[in-house]
Amino acid sequence: MRPRLVLALLVAAAVAASGAWATISTGAADADPEQSLVLPHLDQMTQKNSWPELVGQKAEEVKAALEAELPAGIRIFLVPQGSMVTMDFRTDRIRVFYDEGTQLVVTPPRIG
Repeated sequence: MRPRLVLALLVAAAVAASGAWATISTGAADADPEQSLVLPHLDQMTQKNSWPELVGQKAEEVKAALEAELPAGIRIFLVPQGSMVTMDFRTDRIRVFYDEGTQLVVTPPRIG
């Protein structure tokens, strides 16, 4: 395994084990606050991390249902099926993949 990957995994494990919140930022004093990422400890996340029952429903309705169910600060993104997305895991993000033609959700929305 590459040294940088090992280091990143060790840091992530230490943060998770500490029970603390981790803040990742660019470090610039005038940085955009939306560019900062605050990650809650896994115990502070919602108990549910996937919603398979929402597959086949209209994407906009699914987004509204998730916004009503989840605490403030969780961002929900409607993403057309097949779109390129980053592979990072974020506890404050849910992606809802939908078919552009039918506007129906095609995979279970999940945290990440």
